[in-house]
Amino acid sequence: VWTFTPKSADSIGIEVAAGNLTDSNGDFIYTFKWSDGVNVLSKAVTIGYSPAGSAYAAYGSRAVIMGGNNRNNVIDYYDITTPGNASDFGSTVATVVHGTAVSSGSRVVYTEYSPIKYATLVTATTGNATAFGDHYISTYYRQNSVTDGSRGVFGGTDNYQTNKEYITIASTGTATDWGYNSTQGRGYGGGAGNGTRGLFIGGSLSSGNNRSSNVVDYITIQVPSDATDFGDLSQGLQIRGATSDTTRAICGGGMTTSNDVFTNEIQYFTMATTGDATDFGDLTRNTNAVCTGDGIYATWNGGMTSPGPTYYTNVIERVTIQTPGNSSDFGDLYHGSDAGYGSGGNGFVASSGAAA
Repeated sequence: VWTFTPKSADSIGIEVAAGNLTDSNGDFIYTFKWSDGVNVLSKAVTIGYSPAGSAYAAYGSRAVIMGGNNRNNVIDYYDITTPGNASDFGSTVATVVHGTAVSSGSRVVYTEYSPIKYATLVTATTGNATAFGDHYISTYYRQNSVTDGSRGVFGGTDNYQTNKEYITIASTGTATDWGYNSTQGRGYGGGAGNGTRGLFIGGSLSSGNNRSSNVVDYITIQVPSDATDFGDLSQGLQIRGATSDTTRAICGGGMTTSNDVFTNEIQYFTMATTGDATDFGDLTRNTNAVCTGDGIYATWNGGMTSPGPTYYTNVIERVTIQTPGNSSDFGDLYHGSDAGYGSGGNGFVASSGAAA
């Protein structure tokens, strides 16, 4: 009997940040050999390795979509595994438009536009949200987020600051200062993570909404430190959302460097290896739809479209994260929206949409 005991996610994060260990996430092949002194028998075994530990088991199937222009305080939900229309979940604490969300599976925490609050809800049952706490950052608007299922890290603000804040999803209260900076101050970006590493993807560089960034940087979610450059998108984009499984981050759509001009391009990154985005396929429309996922599928929800723009769309479309190709129609939201944010189901989704 052979037992492999990996380091904890915290230990790996600390060693990676110190430069003592190369970050790795995924599978490796170990070859076992037996010999009777004359003959040798070999067997190669693939061993799945994830520093996040429970990341595979933590994903859930329920998508929760909140807020947005004209949606006011509504929350929709649906089962990501089964195509169909969304249902009404309940209400947010107050009217919300621009924000972001993280999830532990039993709890979704989202940032509100006004007032400056977090709120939480239990994803296993429908109902209204309740208050969570306050932001540490005074200018919270246009944030994006990454999570490992226990900690949520929020970055990006209305004045394009480089600093971040974080919360422990299971514990209500005021957010804590991250203490370190992004490589570039920007808002309206996307976030994705693999349980250890979190990517902040694209975003807006100015309040004119016409200076979109192609920058992607990353952090180790349990180790506060400055963000590190990861690579670039194919073009400058204000990404409404991104999602991931434990190996691949995926994003689609977004506003280009021109106001109300959107792309239908879907792109992806291999989380363990820094580098530029790779083409995945196309959405059914040019849009800034918010994205979420369950660790197998990624869905895009609502959004404006171009040319137009057409406001308050209710379209849901879906791809399989590990299968490059174009998206297909999934169903309709209960409430159409051109802005909002989402998070996943009965386990954490390692990213959630940031409004644009």
